[in-house]
Amino acid sequence: MFCWQIKRYRLFYSKWSKQFLTAIADLILRLNKESGMHSTTLLRSAITLLVLYMLSACETPANQDDLVNQNNTLKTELQSAKQKIESLSAEKRQLQADNSELERVKSVISTEKESRFNESIELRTSVRKFVQQRIAASKDFLLQGNLLDYIGGELLDRAELEPRLGTLVDLANPVPRKGILEGATGYFVNLTSLTVNVLRPINDDYLVVWKSPLLTTQKTGNSFLRFPTSVNIEAGDVIAYTFDTGDVLNFDRGTGNTRFSSKDFLLGGIIKTSSLKGASEKRAYSLGVYAILD
Repeated sequence: MFCWQIKRYRLFYSKWSKQFLTAIADLILRLNKESGMHSTTLLRSAITLLVLYMLSACETPANQDDLVNQNNTLKTELQSAKQKIESLSAEKRQLQADNSELERVKSVISTEKESRFNESIELRTSVRKFVQQRIAASKDFLLQGNLLDYIGGELLDRAELEPRLGTLVDLANPVPRKGILEGATGYFVNLTSLTVNVLRPINDDYLVVWKSPLLTTQKTGNSFLRFPTSVNIEAGDVIAYTFDTGDVLNFDRGTGNTRFSSKDFLLGGIIKTSSLKGASEKRAYSLGVYAILD
């Protein structure tokens, strides 16, 4: 019975120290009432339990100090971590604010740049349009005043009618100086369409360096056909005219040096002088071009 009581008191000790001390006091009171071997055994058990409690009591403060120190260390680390988190959060907010400001500035600069770019385009377009209008007016003035440079045969009605269609190469009137080609002209007995070619001499042959779009006459007699764009020409260039119909031009023999080819010339193609016919006939046609020469 007493052993069972000791076990019960030890259970109390393991759970609650205050109850354990109360149990030991109660056991000692019992010893005062008991005698014999059982009382001696009970006394030894009480002393053993008391010693164990005292030892545990001696160890408890050290364990408590360690726990307190660890708790304080953890609190310090937690406080430091909180401060770092707050600092990083503040830095993040500042970076977000800086980024927002940079995006705002970027948007403003982009808008200003686009505005200046559009203004520059409008200004250049207006200036270019004005200059083009002035150039066109100047060309019209030169044309109407018969002040453009003319390269070609005399514009008059001639003796014989040319029945063939093909390409006429005017070797009698090469370009005398470099300049800008503006348009073609001729004396036509019938309405027709033609293409003008610029041939550049390469040794004894010719290279087709420019070819006009198809031009259509609007009247018979003298007719001027303006090119859509001005064309640069060099000294020594030769002009060739390709017709898609015959019976549109008159010619004279023995006064010129116009050669004939039944083929249409291709841009970038090489024209062999030996392939051109009519050298012995020395034909002259009422064809030519207007240019502004240096």
